[in-house]
Amino acid sequence: MVPVKKITVALAGTPNVGKSTVFNLLTGLRQYTANWPGKTVEIKEGVREFDGYEMKFVDLPGTYSLTAYSYDEVIARRFIVDGRPDVVVQVIDASTLKKDLYLTLQLLELTDKLIVVLNMMDIAKMKGMEIDIAKLSKILGVPVIPMIAVKGIGIDDLLKKIVEVVEGKVRLKPLRISYGDKVEPLVRKLKDMVQEDRIQGYPTRWLLIKLLEGDKEVIELLKRSPNYINVVSSYNEILKTAPNLSVIIASLRHKMVDTIYKLSVKQPKELRTLSERIDRVVLHKIIGLPILVGVFSTAFLAVFTLGELLSDLASSAFGLVVDFLISDYLVGVTNPLMKSLIMDGVLPAFDVIISFIPMITMFLIVYAVMEDSGYMARAAVIMDRYMHLLGLHGKAFLSVLMGFGCNVPGIMATRGLEHHRDRLIAILVNPLVPCAARLGVMVFIVNLFFEPIRATLVMIWLIALSLLLVALTGALLDKAIVKREFTELIIELPEYHIPSIKNIALLTWVRVKAFVKRACTLIFASVILIWFLYTFPTYEVETSFGAQLGKLLEPLGRLMGLDWKAIVSLIFGLLAKEQVLAAMSVIYRVEEESLGEVLKSVWSPLQALTFLTVLMVYQPCIATIAVIRKETNSWKWTFLSTIYTLLLALVLGILTYNIGSLFLR
Repeated sequence: MVPVKKITVALAGTPNVGKSTVFNLLTGLRQYTANWPGKTVEIKEGVREFDGYEMKFVDLPGTYSLTAYSYDEVIARRFIVDGRPDVVVQVIDASTLKKDLYLTLQLLELTDKLIVVLNMMDIAKMKGMEIDIAKLSKILGVPVIPMIAVKGIGIDDLLKKIVEVVEGKVRLKPLRISYGDKVEPLVRKLKDMVQEDRIQGYPTRWLLIKLLEGDKEVIELLKRSPNYINVVSSYNEILKTAPNLSVIIASLRHKMVDTIYKLSVKQPKELRTLSERIDRVVLHKIIGLPILVGVFSTAFLAVFTLGELLSDLASSAFGLVVDFLISDYLVGVTNPLMKSLIMDGVLPAFDVIISFIPMITMFLIVYAVMEDSGYMARAAVIMDRYMHLLGLHGKAFLSVLMGFGCNVPGIMATRGLEHHRDRLIAILVNPLVPCAARLGVMVFIVNLFFEPIRATLVMIWLIALSLLLVALTGALLDKAIVKREFTELIIELPEYHIPSIKNIALLTWVRVKAFVKRACTLIFASVILIWFLYTFPTYEVETSFGAQLGKLLEPLGRLMGLDWKAIVSLIFGLLAKEQVLAAMSVIYRVEEESLGEVLKSVWSPLQALTFLTVLMVYQPCIATIAVIRKETNSWKWTFLSTIYTLLLALVLGILTYNIGSLFLR
């Protein structure tokens, strides 16, 4: 058998150019999150077999440049050097080609093996742009592939070109920029002091250009040069005579971009596109927020209406399986302990997972549609105005949006913020954003106690409360940490387009699969613990170890109208929020009736609302606590975050129940 040849391909690009869509099409279902060898950085990887090669694709963070201003930019350029990819593929939005060429020029300085993908060619055509692919390729000296990723057009051409580049069948002659009389003599002067061999794999010329730009990480790298003292001395002398080198270098790059664009693109007079006309309404200062609320309200209504139907069908189907298959098996189980474990632990956990998977799937579908259509970026812009009023930096809202999927990547997304202060605030407010797991539990319980219209209003209220708490906490931290003047939110707004059904299905499947895998492993691992705590030492729930723990905390629960069983369910939610429903199914001894029927028999709608408020606010899972510690590198901030959210949840729970009781008397 001929051994499979392996290729590593790095996908680079600015945000909102369709890079994730290209990555999903290239890798399909064979993608995963991995740790960069020797680092704690998580990156998305995927595998594809093609023409006798096993291609590993690495999706790098979206960056506008390769200057070490943000953590994402450092990760991208380090991987291109340390990860040693065989090919780097830059994905560009063809309709905004000029904007992305700046990154292209920087990539060409760092690697010779570059392929440029012009995605969204259909949108460029709608704008009246005529891009001469052959001329652009000749100027850049690398292959240029036209693509419409949402329709799958151009993927095979890209795969073939990757193989040709790796096999040396394509002549590469990458464009090299000359920085003129003010910069090039300085590069030559410094080059004589630095060893010709590369430092940590970086090209010497690239290092020196970055040094002249004042790149802090490059300055640290050059400390490894034997002539570091002479280099720094010369560099300091250079700064005295030419202090604005970074501006000069950037200006020359922009001039080169202008030249390349004029030579390769024909464009009619600027016309107002459909997206621009829509944005005049969607991003309006007055009606933008009501439209945002309306969009999310419609989305939640769709989730509740169809999700409820699918959940009922899934639960009924599972009930039939239990009745016809598992019940016969249980008859033969004579060990009462084993029967209790299956009946009181495993089966209720299965029922809970199966019943709320449709809800979370519907939510992820709707989220993917808004993300793929281009509306999610507009939501960040709309909310930025209101976050500024309450002291939260606008850029942090992007990490808040990711927090709705999971707080762990939401917190990790703060690496894109330039200033440590902004990162710290964004990290500490993110746990207040209800993640997909919490939303799944919330949707399940809201659906039990409220009909669809009211359920939608309750969810809107809870989400609005969450965002208000994020903003108020940001304002509080803004006062506690050294205050700095805000900068405006800079975000690329992609063109609106009809979402790709294939892409939506793939995105949803990958996210649901990851969610279910995590839920199942955590739930079934902890179900044993929960079952043990509520079975021993007396085999009665009311006198078990778990009950004793819950009854110690019951005075706090009474202030919120919650019994000890609800309080202990929340405690198990610290392991993972998916655990809350599994814990309830064991603690409330769900047997003949479903968990939903049991909860409706012991809770009032007000108690359900109180429980949901506490669930939404109190400290998220252990994984989130761990990533807060890792990203802040501080036990002080980690402890503060944990205590703050617990106390805030207690206060809000007490207020919700007691104020609600006044109105419902």
